[in-house]
Amino acid sequence: MAASDVIHAIAEQTNLLALNATIESARAGEAGRGFAVVANEVKDLARQSGENADTITRTLAEVRTQVDAAVARVAEISHSMDELNQQNGTLAAAIEEQSVSVQQIAESVGSTAGEADRMAAGIRSLEQIARG
Repeated sequence: MAASDVIHAIAEQTNLLALNATIESARAGEAGRGFAVVANEVKDLARQSGENADTITRTLAEVRTQVDAAVARVAEISHSMDELNQQNGTLAAAIEEQSVSVQQIAESVGSTAGEADRMAAGIRSLEQIARG
């Protein structure tokens, strides 16, 4: 943007010089005719430089807008990733809790099965005693 501002300032100064040259060529009359042609060319060059500076400024503004939008999207993606990371942590904790619960249930079922086996053995012993 600074370079565009410099180009624009130079174009304005060149335009003023061309205007001054036009005035001086008019004062010189017939002898200043050639100088008037050069002044007009310089004035045209100043106009073109100013237009180019304006085009550069617009282009840079568009680029800045697009960069700002890209930065905003990256921030949104980063925020979404943070949320996903938190959800993954919550999910991992829930899975760990379920794993502990399943382990406790498995131990309880194993213990219950052992007790059921002992009870069955006791019932068989009572059956044999009752028959004998």
